[in-house]
Amino acid sequence: MIKSFCDLNSKEKDNLLIFMNRKEYISLSEMESMFNTKTYNYGEGIAIIFGSDKVLGIGRAILKEISITGIAYIYSLDILECYNDKKYIIEELIKFLYYICNKNNANEILLGFRKKETKEIIEKLGLKVSYSANIMEINDKSEKEHILNLEKLNDKNKLKYMSLYNKAFNNMPHGASLNELELNEYLNESYTGNYYFIVLDKNKRIGVMNVYVNGNNATFDIGLPVEFRGQGYGKRLLETAIQFLVNKKIRNIYLVVIEVNKIAYNMYKKRGFKEKGILSYWVTLKNKDLVI
Repeated sequence: MIKSFCDLNSKEKDNLLIFMNRKEYISLSEMESMFNTKTYNYGEGIAIIFGSDKVLGIGRAILKEISITGIAYIYSLDILECYNDKKYIIEELIKFLYYICNKNNANEILLGFRKKETKEIIEKLGLKVSYSANIMEINDKSEKEHILNLEKLNDKNKLKYMSLYNKAFNNMPHGASLNELELNEYLNESYTGNYYFIVLDKNKRIGVMNVYVNGNNATFDIGLPVEFRGQGYGKRLLETAIQFLVNKKIRNIYLVVIEVNKIAYNMYKKRGFKEKGILSYWVTLKNKDLVI
């Protein structure tokens, strides 16, 4: 049996909580808050497969971007470790979530996963990896470009930040949007080591920069709206992120780039970033030319 989270009864939710807590403890209310969000269309995009009154696996589909970009993302396929027929579970989760994405009028459906074991199963299902998301690291941190000014995210500028963010990332590979509820969560993350900025050239707001620090390691995201691209800002924004982390005395600086985003990839490589590994693999399940 396979069901969406929004269709579970109380006993099934208890069984799902047991499954989730095998890795990290969360409460029932935390699980509800995690899955009952707009990201998953309030639980519709969370698929749970059951067998003998226990959860065998769970998968997620991000549905909120469909109305903006037409794209749905299936990811985080989590299978009970002791279950032998993982191929069956993965196939059933993908089929169910594919149906949910189609039901929500997705023009493109992408499947992402991290484990090589999952990759082997995916290939046995006759699906081919289309591209990967790669982790890159920089060694030469000496300043190469004039850096830009930063304005920390706050209550007064948050709507401008959201506008710049959405303009910067909506039309990018794996485009994402930000709503005001998610934005308010950013404002509450100052204690976590996460930083969110509007980027300025003098007094002109031109983009956004997000930084995620964990001890001696840090990653970052940078984004420019279309109207500010092709003017040399990309290299300066990249340098701004690097030097911000240098000033924070961060030893290891990483970023993640989608393999098909050639413009960004080439810019990072030219600056000295080198591939360190693969974060995730991606399969195109549906686009204008391909439908499973």
